[in-house]
Amino acid sequence: FSADDIDIIVCDNCSTDNTLEIIASYKSKISIFKNDSNLGGDRNFQLCVERSVSTYVWIIGDDDFLKKNSITGVLEKMANHNYACIFVNYSLYDIKLQKEIVEKYLPLNQDIVAKDISEFLEHTNIAGNFLSSIIHNKQYFESVDSAKYYGTCFLQFAVILDYVNNNDTLIISDALVSNMGDSTDREFNLGGVSVKIISNLYTIVKTASSQFIKPVVRQKLL
Repeated sequence: FSADDIDIIVCDNCSTDNTLEIIASYKSKISIFKNDSNLGGDRNFQLCVERSVSTYVWIIGDDDFLKKNSITGVLEKMANHNYACIFVNYSLYDIKLQKEIVEKYLPLNQDIVAKDISEFLEHTNIAGNFLSSIIHNKQYFESVDSAKYYGTCFLQFAVILDYVNNNDTLIISDALVSNMGDSTDREFNLGGVSVKIISNLYTIVKTASSQFIKPVVRQKLL
């Protein structure tokens, strides 16, 4: 793809490893931001959108990766359209087994243009909470008071429940992102943390104010 088509930014949230040293060699090609203090994931995600100068913002989690030709593929699919957001299907990769264990998380055979938030959720269900699968339209994202979702760990999902409403979204069937998983040392329920996080997601879905979420769809998610 042409470098004129995209801009790459790194928002370093006070990392304690050698992230800044590694990306320093790429500073001529990317924009690097370092937060003065660790702001938490949600606030940092919001800053990714705020600092971007692009029409769309694809926030990639630090432990996920894009597959070959994924950016080119997305650029082609979004051309000449104004989507509120784009969902990119993903695969599951087990880092212990060192192999892909699920080729497509959502068993879709073709791309779908959903006409409102209910249709979007009917096809993606709760998978829309996976950070690296959502490409936000910056204008729509910034129309939401995202600060109310700080600390939930689901800002990336909560905002689309607020801003999609009856706008078009694109659901890409191809798994262009790999979700890297290690459930033993990064995602376990230490001190009830996972229970609290899942409770946050439940609350977000239950209280989402959009009138365009059909009751039957909301109940399916819950």
